[in-house]
Amino acid sequence: MPMKKSFLEEKRVQVRKLFFEKHLNKSEISRQLLVSRNFVIKWIRIKDIKRDYRGWPKGKRRKYTQKEIQRIREIRNELKEKNFLFGSESIQDIYGERYPQERILKLSFIEDILRTEGLIKPSVRSKDSLGSWRRHYPAESIKKLGRIIKEADFIGPRYIKGEKGPFHLFSWSYCQPFKLGKISLILRQKSVLVMKILIKDWKKYPLPDILKLDNDFAFTGTGKHKRIIPGIARFLLNLGIIPLFITPGQSWNNAGVEGLNSVFAKKLWQNKIYLSLKEFRNDLRRFNQEYSSYQLKKGNFNILKDVRFLSKDFQLKASLYQEIKDIKGKKIYFLRIVKEQNSQAIIEILKEDIVVPDIYLNQFILAEIDLENQILKVFYEQEKGQLKLIKKTKFKIKYK
Repeated sequence: MPMKKSFLEEKRVQVRKLFFEKHLNKSEISRQLLVSRNFVIKWIRIKDIKRDYRGWPKGKRRKYTQKEIQRIREIRNELKEKNFLFGSESIQDIYGERYPQERILKLSFIEDILRTEGLIKPSVRSKDSLGSWRRHYPAESIKKLGRIIKEADFIGPRYIKGEKGPFHLFSWSYCQPFKLGKISLILRQKSVLVMKILIKDWKKYPLPDILKLDNDFAFTGTGKHKRIIPGIARFLLNLGIIPLFITPGQSWNNAGVEGLNSVFAKKLWQNKIYLSLKEFRNDLRRFNQEYSSYQLKKGNFNILKDVRFLSKDFQLKASLYQEIKDIKGKKIYFLRIVKEQNSQAIIEILKEDIVVPDIYLNQFILAEIDLENQILKVFYEQEKGQLKLIKKTKFKIKYK
């Protein structure tokens, strides 16, 4: 019976098949197989897919010793006793502080040891995110919309036995050009309460150019009424921030804040039964401090030029979310997947169905509302991040 090919051998076979038989280009193969372009180039050139090119014995580690492995175990156990975050990067930091004269351990090695010891589980990417490139998710175009991009989300409701009622959590995360996140306790999912949290935080952290939001009612808040700009969007536009509403049902569009929510769930909420809201508040405060310190080690917003903050005396006024002071140059963006409805290809923008060419069915699009000119433009991202205009129509906005 022939021996089964290894995972890497299978990848190598697929590379050669897609290139020589299907005639796909190297970048396309890289995306389909989720491998680097260098991997593709290498195995197009090399015919012998079974040959071992490591240069050291199979099953042996190239550099590291049992002593270093034992140290990793010890540091990880110590961190777990007193910290919420005890992953590979935290271990790497402690290792460097404790053994400054020795070489810096690679994160890949630390993660390999933790995985071998059964201390971490392999991450599972969602089916939607894995197939996003096939549906032309406009990742490159979103990056170009603004220099500083932030994501926001609700978590909840949550319950603590003995408390009168449920509470919620509001989380945000910067995803470009630095990473930083925070979770705040909020009693109700109301946009006004979210605005108060954001104002308080933007006195300390930078105002973003783009804020990505999901389609939760607390953010959209317009009921069945069509073409109405929600209060949270008016608030953001008045502060010079562009709102971007992500695709309904596709939470991975906000991968940064969803990652923070996942860390919070695993490290805090799922690990303890809370007896009071006060106890939870204390742990949440400690979690935010620890997470912030961890993120700021990798990149700090203080190195950025021309960063905007709100003044210390800035307060929320009703006019900030009830009307848009100046619509000149103001825009709102929407991520959508083109769906079929009544034999037509449509997207929904502010409760209004918009018909688009049916060749874009099941594909991602980026829609833009130009408030000044009352125009809706629908774009499709082609190869290399180039946007193609596929629809342009008058779109009169209602403000009340």
